[in-house]
Amino acid sequence: MSRQYNMYNVQLSEFWKQRCDKETMHNAPYLFDGDSEDVTSTAPSRAPSQLSTTSTATREKIEELTKKLEQERRKREEVEQMLASFQDASRK
Repeated sequence: MSRQYNMYNVQLSEFWKQRCDKETMHNAPYLFDGDSEDVTSTAPSRAPSQLSTTSTATREKIEELTKKLEQERRKREEVEQMLASFQDASRK
């Protein structure tokens, strides 16, 4: 029981540590020149975030799987039509 309780405390403290780090990162003040009026020109350019890269990859995977699903659906419908025609032929 004490081992489970210890693991819970470790996980909880890790959660709070990560949360505090994220809040600190988002609440940090921007360091810009005082005489610069165009804030966007002094902001550092950022590479695509991991989230956007992941969501793009996920979107592409979903499109690929949707295409495969449509192909399988067409094959199934063809087989069902063939089966129906065989059943009709056997009934006559």
